[in-house]
Amino acid sequence: MSYDSGCGATTITATTNGGGGFSSSDYPVTGPNEAVCWTRVYYSAPDLPGATNYQWIYPSNWTYVEGQGTRFLTLIAGSTNGSVGVRVANGCDAGGSPAFKTTSISCSPGGGGGGCSSYSAYPNPANEQLRVESSVIPCGNTTLSTNFSDSGRSTEEGLEKEEFTIKLFTALGKLVKSGRSMGGELNLDVSNLPDGIYILQIFKKGKLVETKKIIVQKSIIPN
Repeated sequence: MSYDSGCGATTITATTNGGGGFSSSDYPVTGPNEAVCWTRVYYSAPDLPGATNYQWIYPSNWTYVEGQGTRFLTLIAGSTNGSVGVRVANGCDAGGSPAFKTTSISCSPGGGGGGCSSYSAYPNPANEQLRVESSVIPCGNTTLSTNFSDSGRSTEEGLEKEEFTIKLFTALGKLVKSGRSMGGELNLDVSNLPDGIYILQIFKKGKLVETKKIIVQKSIIPN
């Protein structure tokens, strides 16, 4: 194509991608094969020339953090396996079929020391105090007897308390609370935290052994 700008004829050469959109084979998703539940997971798609939008799809029980519309997506994994997909659009098309990456999720508590560890955090949602407790039983023991305390909570005979430390993060990864158990128990004051989703990490002898999603909600309606 030529035009005269007043300074002589100028020739412009235009190129196109053939007038079509991308296909799912153009944008494979990169991400983890395995992850621990309630931890951050990161996904990405290729930087495609002409791309105008990256539309991400993720499991409903996972938590969105940031990145929708861009090449990079950050989520908090849920408690079940999930597939994260993306559809890439350009000026010619809204995007083809999504490309997916499947991540296997593990929520198994860490063991060690000849026993299998178990951790509980309640109430959840919490409004003032979050109580975290630990116990250890011999691995493979399935014959525990259960009694009930005056408070209505079950107490299993033969459970041994173990010490642990915790860290509590916002969904964006900011550390807001930390603490150390006494007698295998810890009461965490969350009354000054804004309502929202938090990530509780539990450590045994400095090693991360379990992660839980905690909800802080001040306007809890009593049962």
